[in-house]
Amino acid sequence: MSLALGAMAFVGLAFSFLALTDIYHAREPDLGVEWGVVRAAFFITFVFVVLASVTLLRLQREG
Repeated sequence: MSLALGAMAFVGLAFSFLALTDIYHAREPDLGVEWGVVRAAFFITFVFVVLASVTLLRLQREG
């Protein structure tokens, strides 16, 4: 699960970079899709960080 979320977070980071670049240049009148990509990438990354933290805390308690 952690590995899959990590890969998704990495892909989300790339898409977020592209979306934020498009937002910065503001070439389109409606940037709703780009902001949606940024929100989704943030959510995926947040879930990955929480899951990784929980996993590391569990490993620390056991070892």
